Amino acid sequence: MVAILLLGLAGLLYVQAPAVDSAPPEAVRQAVLLDGLNPFLLTNLVSRRVVVEIDWVAGARPAPESLQAAETLLRRHCPAGKRIEVRLDDEIEWNRWIQAGGRRGLEELVASYLDHDPSRWDEAEVVYVLYVPDGRPWFARDVSGITDRIVFEHSGETRTVRTVLLFTDSFRRDAWLWVTRLEYEKATFVHELGHVLGLVSNPLHVQKKYPQHCKRSRCVMHQPTEWSLWVNALPVFFTGRVPHELGRLCAEDIRAAKNLWSAHASSASDFSDRLQAARARRDASIIADWQAQRRLP
Repeated sequence: MVAILLLGLAGLLYVQAPAVDSAPPEAVRQAVLLDGLNPFLLTNLVSRRVVVEIDWVAGARPAPESLQAAETLLRRHCPAGKRIEVRLDDEIEWNRWIQAGGRRGLEELVASYLDHDPSRWDEAEVVYVLYVPDGRPWFARDVSGITDRIVFEHSGETRTVRTVLLFTDSFRRDAWLWVTRLEYEKATFVHELGHVLGLVSNPLHVQKKYPQHCKRSRCVMHQPTEWSLWVNALPVFFTGRVPHELGRLCAEDIRAAKNLWSAHASSASDFSDRLQAARARRDASIIADWQAQRRLP
Protein backbone atom coordinates (compact mmCIF):
# COMPACT_ATOMS: atom_id res chain seq x y z
CA MET A 1 0.00 0.00 0.00
CA VAL A 2 2.86 2.40 0.83
CA ALA A 3 4.40 1.70 -2.54
CA ILE A 4 1.12 2.51 -4.28
CA LEU A 5 0.84 5.82 -2.44
CA LEU A 6 4.44 6.73 -3.29
CA LEU A 7 3.76 5.95 -6.93
CA GLY A 8 0.64 8.10 -6.75
CA LEU A 9 2.59 11.03 -5.30
CA ALA A 10 5.04 10.75 -8.15
CA GLY A 11 2.08 10.76 -10.53
CA LEU A 12 0.95 14.17 -9.27
CA LEU A 13 3.91 15.66 -11.09
CA TYR A 14 2.43 14.47 -14.41
CA VAL A 15 -1.31 14.62 -14.75
CA GLN A 16 -1.34 13.71 -18.43
CA ALA A 17 0.74 11.55 -20.71
CA PRO A 18 3.90 13.02 -22.20
CA ALA A 19 3.54 15.38 -25.14
CA VAL A 20 2.40 13.55 -28.25
CA ASP A 21 4.18 13.63 -31.55
CA SER A 22 3.39 16.33 -34.08
CA ALA A 23 -0.02 15.96 -35.65
CA PRO A 24 -0.26 13.92 -38.84
CA PRO A 25 -1.26 15.67 -42.08
CA GLU A 26 -4.95 16.57 -42.02
CA ALA A 27 -5.81 14.37 -44.99
CA VAL A 28 -4.22 11.36 -43.29
CA ARG A 29 -6.02 12.11 -40.01
CA GLN A 30 -9.37 12.37 -41.79
CA ALA A 31 -8.81 9.10 -43.66
CA VAL A 32 -7.87 7.33 -40.42
CA LEU A 33 -10.97 8.59 -38.63
CA LEU A 34 -13.31 7.66 -41.45
CA ASP A 35 -11.76 4.21 -41.76
CA GLY A 36 -11.64 3.51 -38.01
CA LEU A 37 -14.77 4.96 -36.46
CA ASN A 38 -18.19 3.33 -36.76
CA PRO A 39 -20.72 5.25 -38.91
CA PHE A 40 -23.45 2.70 -38.17
CA LEU A 41 -23.48 3.78 -34.54
CA LEU A 42 -22.23 7.35 -34.77
CA THR A 43 -24.57 8.53 -37.56
CA ASN A 44 -28.17 8.00 -38.65
CA LEU A 45 -27.16 7.56 -42.29
CA VAL A 46 -28.11 3.86 -42.34
CA SER A 47 -30.23 3.04 -39.31
CA ARG A 48 -31.63 5.06 -36.43
CA ARG A 49 -31.58 2.31 -33.82
CA VAL A 50 -28.95 0.45 -31.79
CA VAL A 51 -29.65 -2.57 -29.60
CA VAL A 52 -27.18 -3.71 -26.95
CA GLU A 53 -28.35 -7.17 -25.90
CA ILE A 54 -26.78 -8.44 -22.66
CA ASP A 55 -26.74 -12.06 -21.48
CA TRP A 56 -24.83 -13.46 -18.53
CA VAL A 57 -23.62 -16.77 -17.14
CA ALA A 58 -25.14 -17.71 -13.79
CA GLY A 59 -23.20 -15.96 -11.04
CA ALA A 60 -21.95 -13.21 -13.34
CA ARG A 61 -25.02 -10.99 -13.51
CA PRO A 62 -24.28 -7.40 -14.61
CA ALA A 63 -24.71 -4.51 -12.20
CA PRO A 64 -27.48 -2.03 -13.18
CA GLU A 65 -24.99 0.84 -12.79
CA SER A 66 -22.82 -0.66 -15.53
CA LEU A 67 -25.73 -0.80 -17.93
CA GLN A 68 -26.46 2.83 -17.13
CA ALA A 69 -22.84 3.81 -17.75
CA ALA A 70 -22.94 2.06 -21.14
CA GLU A 71 -26.20 3.75 -22.09
CA THR A 72 -24.83 7.14 -21.00
CA LEU A 73 -21.81 6.70 -23.28
CA LEU A 74 -24.00 5.87 -26.26
CA ARG A 75 -26.48 8.68 -25.63
CA ARG A 76 -23.64 11.15 -25.28
CA HIS A 77 -21.88 10.23 -28.52
CA CYS A 78 -24.52 8.75 -30.84
CA PRO A 79 -26.46 11.32 -32.86
CA ALA A 80 -29.75 12.87 -31.83
CA GLY A 81 -32.68 10.76 -32.94
CA LYS A 82 -30.85 7.45 -32.50
CA ARG A 83 -33.00 4.97 -30.55
CA ILE A 84 -30.74 3.36 -27.97
CA GLU A 85 -31.82 0.16 -26.22
CA VAL A 86 -29.55 -1.44 -23.62
CA ARG A 87 -31.33 -4.67 -22.67
CA LEU A 88 -30.60 -7.21 -19.94
CA ASP A 89 -31.84 -10.46 -21.44
CA ASP A 90 -31.01 -14.12 -20.64
CA GLU A 91 -29.20 -15.97 -17.88
CA ILE A 92 -27.09 -18.86 -19.21
CA GLU A 93 -26.60 -21.97 -17.08
CA TRP A 94 -23.13 -22.37 -15.62
CA ASN A 95 -22.70 -25.84 -17.13
CA ARG A 96 -23.55 -24.52 -20.59
CA TRP A 97 -20.68 -22.03 -20.31
CA ILE A 98 -18.21 -24.64 -19.03
CA GLN A 99 -19.16 -27.03 -21.81
CA ALA A 100 -18.60 -24.32 -24.43
CA GLY A 101 -14.87 -24.57 -23.75
CA GLY A 102 -13.54 -22.57 -26.68
CA ARG A 103 -14.23 -20.54 -29.79
CA ARG A 104 -16.56 -23.05 -31.39
CA GLY A 105 -18.55 -23.30 -28.17
CA LEU A 106 -18.76 -19.53 -27.91
CA GLU A 107 -20.16 -19.36 -31.43
CA GLU A 108 -22.80 -21.91 -30.46
CA LEU A 109 -23.72 -19.87 -27.37
CA VAL A 110 -24.19 -16.75 -29.50
CA ALA A 111 -26.31 -18.72 -31.98
CA SER A 112 -28.49 -20.04 -29.14
CA TYR A 113 -28.95 -16.90 -27.03
CA LEU A 114 -28.72 -13.87 -29.33
CA ASP A 115 -32.31 -12.79 -29.94
CA HIS A 116 -31.78 -10.00 -32.46
CA ASP A 117 -30.74 -10.56 -36.05
CA PRO A 118 -27.44 -8.71 -36.67
CA SER A 119 -27.76 -9.14 -40.42
CA ARG A 120 -30.61 -6.60 -40.38
CA TRP A 121 -28.16 -3.80 -39.63
CA ASP A 122 -29.96 -1.47 -42.02
CA GLU A 123 -32.79 -1.51 -39.43
CA ALA A 124 -30.80 -1.75 -36.17
CA GLU A 125 -27.15 -2.07 -35.26
CA VAL A 126 -26.81 -4.99 -32.82
CA VAL A 127 -24.09 -5.34 -30.19
CA TYR A 128 -24.05 -8.56 -28.17
CA VAL A 129 -22.60 -8.42 -24.65
CA LEU A 130 -21.87 -11.56 -22.67
CA TYR A 131 -20.90 -11.45 -18.99
CA VAL A 132 -18.87 -14.54 -18.06
CA PRO A 133 -16.86 -15.49 -14.97
CA ASP A 134 -13.27 -15.84 -16.19
CA GLY A 135 -11.28 -15.57 -19.41
CA ARG A 136 -8.13 -17.38 -18.33
CA PRO A 137 -9.20 -20.88 -19.34
CA TRP A 138 -9.71 -19.62 -22.89
CA PHE A 139 -7.16 -16.87 -23.29
CA ALA A 140 -4.34 -18.09 -21.01
CA ARG A 141 -4.07 -14.67 -19.40
CA ASP A 142 -5.95 -12.44 -17.01
CA VAL A 143 -8.29 -10.25 -19.04
CA SER A 144 -11.20 -8.08 -17.99
CA GLY A 145 -12.87 -7.58 -21.38
CA ILE A 146 -12.54 -8.39 -25.07
CA THR A 147 -14.31 -7.03 -28.14
CA ASP A 148 -14.49 -9.40 -31.09
CA ARG A 149 -16.54 -10.20 -34.14
CA ILE A 150 -18.26 -13.57 -33.81
CA VAL A 151 -19.47 -15.54 -36.83
CA PHE A 152 -22.17 -18.14 -36.22
CA GLU A 153 -24.86 -20.16 -37.95
CA HIS A 154 -28.54 -19.69 -37.17
CA SER A 155 -31.59 -21.06 -39.01
CA GLY A 156 -29.44 -22.10 -41.96
CA GLU A 157 -27.83 -18.67 -42.34
CA THR A 158 -24.33 -17.50 -41.46
CA ARG A 159 -24.21 -14.22 -39.57
CA THR A 160 -21.67 -12.03 -37.82
CA VAL A 161 -22.13 -9.82 -34.78
CA ARG A 162 -19.89 -7.49 -32.80
CA THR A 163 -19.52 -9.18 -29.42
CA VAL A 164 -18.19 -7.92 -26.08
CA LEU A 165 -17.05 -10.42 -23.45
CA LEU A 166 -16.76 -9.13 -19.87
CA PHE A 167 -15.01 -11.28 -17.25
CA THR A 168 -16.42 -10.68 -13.78
CA ASP A 169 -13.75 -12.58 -11.82
CA SER A 170 -11.20 -10.00 -12.96
CA PHE A 171 -13.33 -7.22 -11.45
CA ARG A 172 -13.28 -9.01 -8.10
CA ARG A 173 -9.52 -9.55 -8.27
CA ASP A 174 -8.83 -5.89 -9.06
CA ALA A 175 -11.08 -4.48 -6.32
CA TRP A 176 -9.34 -3.25 -3.17
CA LEU A 177 -10.50 -1.25 -0.18
CA TRP A 178 -13.16 1.22 -1.37
CA VAL A 179 -12.24 0.87 -5.06
CA THR A 180 -15.03 -1.60 -5.73
CA ARG A 181 -15.66 -4.29 -8.28
CA LEU A 182 -18.39 -2.04 -9.69
CA GLU A 183 -15.84 0.65 -10.61
CA TYR A 184 -13.84 -1.78 -12.71
CA GLU A 185 -16.97 -3.29 -14.22
CA LYS A 186 -18.31 0.09 -15.37
CA ALA A 187 -14.94 1.16 -16.75
CA THR A 188 -14.42 -2.10 -18.64
CA PHE A 189 -17.90 -2.08 -20.18
CA VAL A 190 -17.49 1.52 -21.36
CA HIS A 191 -13.96 0.78 -22.61
CA GLU A 192 -15.12 -2.15 -24.73
CA LEU A 193 -18.04 -0.14 -26.14
CA GLY A 194 -15.45 2.48 -27.06
CA HIS A 195 -13.83 -0.17 -29.25
CA VAL A 196 -17.23 -0.92 -30.78
CA LEU A 197 -17.47 2.79 -31.65
CA GLY A 198 -14.12 2.42 -33.42
CA LEU A 199 -11.76 4.10 -30.96
CA VAL A 200 -8.74 4.60 -31.04
CA SER A 201 -7.23 4.96 -34.53
CA ASN A 202 -5.90 8.52 -34.53
CA PRO A 203 -2.05 8.34 -34.55
CA LEU A 204 -1.97 11.69 -32.75
CA HIS A 205 -2.85 10.04 -29.45
CA VAL A 206 -2.70 6.26 -29.94
CA GLN A 207 -0.44 4.23 -27.66
CA LYS A 208 2.48 2.80 -29.61
CA LYS A 209 2.71 -0.29 -27.42
CA TYR A 210 -1.05 -0.84 -27.37
CA PRO A 211 -2.72 0.04 -30.70
CA GLN A 212 -6.37 1.10 -30.49
CA HIS A 213 -5.78 2.60 -27.05
CA CYS A 214 -5.41 6.24 -26.03
CA LYS A 215 -2.22 7.80 -24.66
CA ARG A 216 -4.13 9.94 -22.20
CA SER A 217 -4.00 8.23 -18.85
CA ARG A 218 -7.35 9.55 -17.58
CA CYS A 219 -9.24 8.44 -20.68
CA VAL A 220 -11.25 5.24 -20.34
CA MET A 221 -9.69 4.07 -23.63
CA HIS A 222 -6.21 4.05 -22.10
CA GLN A 223 -4.45 0.70 -21.65
CA PRO A 224 -2.73 0.89 -18.25
CA THR A 225 1.06 0.94 -18.26
CA GLU A 226 3.55 1.13 -15.44
CA TRP A 227 3.76 4.90 -15.94
CA SER A 228 0.01 5.50 -16.02
CA LEU A 229 -0.54 3.36 -12.94
CA TRP A 230 1.71 5.84 -11.13
CA VAL A 231 -0.37 8.72 -12.43
CA ASN A 232 -3.72 7.24 -11.48
CA ALA A 233 -2.85 5.56 -8.18
CA LEU A 234 -3.43 8.53 -5.89
CA PRO A 235 -6.62 9.89 -7.55
CA VAL A 236 -8.14 6.40 -7.59
CA PHE A 237 -7.14 5.82 -3.96
CA PHE A 238 -8.69 9.03 -2.67
CA THR A 239 -11.81 9.12 -4.84
CA GLY A 240 -12.49 5.40 -5.18
CA ARG A 241 -13.32 6.02 -8.84
CA VAL A 242 -11.72 4.45 -11.90
CA PRO A 243 -11.86 6.55 -15.11
CA HIS A 244 -14.93 5.50 -17.10
CA GLU A 245 -15.43 8.39 -19.52
CA LEU A 246 -13.84 9.27 -22.83
CA GLY A 247 -11.02 11.77 -22.69
CA ARG A 248 -11.04 15.00 -24.67
CA LEU A 249 -9.05 13.68 -27.63
CA CYS A 250 -11.21 10.60 -28.12
CA ALA A 251 -14.38 12.72 -27.89
CA GLU A 252 -12.90 15.13 -30.43
CA ASP A 253 -12.20 12.26 -32.82
CA ILE A 254 -15.88 11.31 -32.70
CA ARG A 255 -16.99 14.90 -33.33
CA ALA A 256 -14.55 15.25 -36.23
CA ALA A 257 -15.71 11.99 -37.84
CA LYS A 258 -19.35 13.02 -37.52
CA ASN A 259 -18.57 16.30 -39.29
CA LEU A 260 -16.74 14.45 -42.06
CA TRP A 261 -19.60 11.98 -42.58
CA SER A 262 -22.09 14.84 -42.63
CA ALA A 263 -20.04 16.68 -45.25
CA HIS A 264 -19.79 13.57 -47.43
CA ALA A 265 -23.53 12.94 -47.13
CA SER A 266 -24.27 16.53 -48.13
CA SER A 267 -22.05 16.38 -51.19
CA ALA A 268 -22.95 12.86 -52.39
CA SER A 269 -26.56 11.71 -52.48
CA ASP A 270 -25.47 8.06 -52.66
CA PHE A 271 -23.14 8.21 -49.65
CA SER A 272 -25.47 6.10 -47.48
CA ASP A 273 -25.67 3.48 -50.24
CA ARG A 274 -21.87 3.40 -50.42
CA LEU A 275 -21.64 2.87 -46.67
CA GLN A 276 -24.05 -0.04 -46.90
CA ALA A 277 -22.22 -1.59 -49.86
CA ALA A 278 -18.91 -1.39 -48.01
CA ARG A 279 -20.49 -2.98 -44.93
CA ALA A 280 -21.95 -5.83 -47.00
CA ARG A 281 -18.55 -6.50 -48.61
CA ARG A 282 -16.80 -6.51 -45.22
CA ASP A 283 -19.30 -8.87 -43.63
CA ALA A 284 -19.17 -11.20 -46.64
CA SER A 285 -15.36 -11.28 -46.42
CA ILE A 286 -15.43 -12.06 -42.67
CA ILE A 287 -17.93 -14.87 -43.23
CA ALA A 288 -15.97 -16.29 -46.18
CA ASP A 289 -12.77 -16.40 -44.09
CA TRP A 290 -14.67 -18.13 -41.27
CA GLN A 291 -16.13 -20.71 -43.64
CA ALA A 292 -12.70 -21.39 -45.10
CA GLN A 293 -11.27 -21.99 -41.63
CA ARG A 294 -14.10 -24.38 -40.80
CA ARG A 295 -13.24 -26.45 -43.90
CA LEU A 296 -9.63 -26.92 -42.79
CA PRO A 297 -8.82 -30.44 -41.45
